[in-house]
Amino acid sequence: PEDENAVHAHYFAGWALYRIGNWKEVIKEFTELADDYPTSNYAPEVLYRTGEAIFNQRVEDLGCNPTTNQNTATGKTF
Repeated sequence: PEDENAVHAHYFAGWALYRIGNWKEVIKEFTELADDYPTSNYAPEVLYRTGEAIFNQRVEDLGCNPTTNQNTATGKTF
């Protein structure tokens, strides 16, 4: 049986990181949850959210804010 406390700890830690936009750590936390507890009820959602975090990290790497759709270098909205 899975350790439900560990599953919840990963899930809520990941969501806290997601809310502040720490995409690199979100990816780490949610990937660990999905890898360690693949049958958890949270597994499908965290895989989806991991994909969002990877996308958002890439958008930021390109100099844009994924929340406001604004280029951080020019201030223009896309």
